Amino acid sequence: MYQLETCDPVDWDHELGGFPERTVFHTSPWLRSVARTYKLEMALYRVVSGDSCVALLPYFTTRKGPFRVFGSPFPGTSTPYLGPLLSPTGDAASALAALLRTSPLRRASYFFCRVQDERQPVNLQPYGFRAVRRFETFILDLDKTEEALWAGLDSKCRNLVRRAEKSAVEIRAEMNSDFVDDFWDMSKEVFAKSGLVPSWTRDFTLDMFKSLIECNRLVVLSAFVQGTRIATSLFPHDDRTMYYWAGASRREYLSMSPNNLVLWRAIQTARQLNLPKFDFVSAGGRPGKFKQSFGPERVAVSTHWEYSGSRLVDTAKRVYEHFAHRRRTATV
Repeated sequence: MYQLETCDPVDWDHELGGFPERTVFHTSPWLRSVARTYKLEMALYRVVSGDSCVALLPYFTTRKGPFRVFGSPFPGTSTPYLGPLLSPTGDAASALAALLRTSPLRRASYFFCRVQDERQPVNLQPYGFRAVRRFETFILDLDKTEEALWAGLDSKCRNLVRRAEKSAVEIRAEMNSDFVDDFWDMSKEVFAKSGLVPSWTRDFTLDMFKSLIECNRLVVLSAFVQGTRIATSLFPHDDRTMYYWAGASRREYLSMSPNNLVLWRAIQTARQLNLPKFDFVSAGGRPGKFKQSFGPERVAVSTHWEYSGSRLVDTAKRVYEHFAHRRRTATV
């Protein structure tokens, strides 16, 4: 009844249209940027029943010593949503079983999976996974007038947007990659305050920009003061949602509140593109106060699952994570 197939990237993007949980991070331009930058193998699988595609799964794989590690998304690739997509019209449980019991995922020593499940529950426990963390985000409904969206900002946020405008902060849309070096410098400065390095890389930012800008799936906005770029944020989007993927700014200009103005302009841009939603994206499991000040609704949107082939693999994972954390903080 169910047949597992590999999927060509062109066919993959066509198939995505039938899955309500899809995001821009499921599209082939994003996935190929991840694979190129982080030197990962990419695989695209679909489950077909008759003439219908009932499930999709993109994933990445690499080797860590003797272990074969799978990720959907892969840790450290700054991809907030991925995991299996299930058709709302089919037998979701059977489609998921066909996907996970017969695919090459059975060869995985370890498998990370962060699943979009806002609209449809996805239970991976019967297949040996354990739920590690529930993720929340903030979603702003853009099916409102601009006046209503403005009124939805809390009073402090509105005042900070006005402050930036009165400080002659100018917002520009970045149409080429000239911003990347400044953005990277600002990102390092922001993360250094917490004793870390950025969770994205310069190379990925550049590759992702080139991939998404070509298909009109990315908005990059920068704040300038007298010709100096003082803040930049990147907003990937699909045909329904704009995502606040990353942002950074120069510390000496924070009193001008450029980040508030950049984000307000992004919300205005998303509405002009007729996108119904703006997702502020949570990286740490729950959204933050800055994002909350723009008046969105808190939503439980995804679950992080993990599968381990043995206790030895669990131990190796903990040792690797400890080493990776020390390496990340030591490079600051």
